[in-house]
Amino acid sequence: MGTYDAAPAVTPASLSARFGAYFFDSLLITLVVAGVYYSVVGADQAFAQFFRPAPEDEALRLRFYAERSIIRNVAMALYLAYATVAEASPLGGTLGKWLLSIKVVDLAGQRLDLRRSMLRNAGKLISLLSVVGPLFALRSPIRQTWHDRWSSTRVIHVHVP
Repeated sequence: MGTYDAAPAVTPASLSARFGAYFFDSLLITLVVAGVYYSVVGADQAFAQFFRPAPEDEALRLRFYAERSIIRNVAMALYLAYATVAEASPLGGTLGKWLLSIKVVDLAGQRLDLRRSMLRNAGKLISLLSVVGPLFALRSPIRQTWHDRWSSTRVIHVHVP
């Protein structure tokens, strides 16, 4: 797993751009999942119960936490599946990455195959849950996070003319 084998002419993506792309994609997917969930469950009843001032009903609070966990877990699973397919596509990344002009490549600067993308995104889950994984990028000259190192990938800035 060569970490510093990349061509020097390639500009690593900034950490703020990477976070921005992740935030955009996660927010978009979470809103879609929440919308679908509450359209099935019934948004009127859910919002009426959850948004009244200081609910004292412990069962209602626990239901809210359970529903929030379902939405979060489904959204995370969908994000990882989406990112896996998108990063192996000719686009080289998700919609958020495209909007911020960044993409994921292997250390030779080539497009990822599906296997490497799956490896990267499985590592991303572990990396994000540990909170330490993204901090690896602070000490890497090519801004590799833990899941980038593990999968021999990097995120680069795409120069748009």
